[in-house]
Amino acid sequence: MSEVLKEEKIMFLKSSVNALQGNLQLTSSKLVIEAHKTTVGGGILGAFLKKKVEEKDHGTTLNLKDISEIRRGKHGVNKNVLEVVDQSENVYRLVVKNYDSWQEAIQNAR
Repeated sequence: MSEVLKEEKIMFLKSSVNALQGNLQLTSSKLVIEAHKTTVGGGILGAFLKKKVEEKDHGTTLNLKDISEIRRGKHGVNKNVLEVVDQSENVYRLVVKNYDSWQEAIQNAR
């Protein structure tokens, strides 16, 4: 298993109106994005539904060699949006605490 170089709780922006809480992890060979839906009502039924909803993973794992571009994005006024583009032109938009530190860490790992 690869050593974790950097890790942080993030918001994964699936669309302009759909954001999921998650985790971003950088290893020496991969960028791992984990994100889950977390909003479901309360009570016993809500607890059961929450567990079922959170089972579906909306993230992905990218090999660092498959990343074609890293760029700064925006979400409202927030400029700490890390946009990762893969070889298939898929764009993963992630709200991080410090864009510059993530950009540098990914570039150094590649």
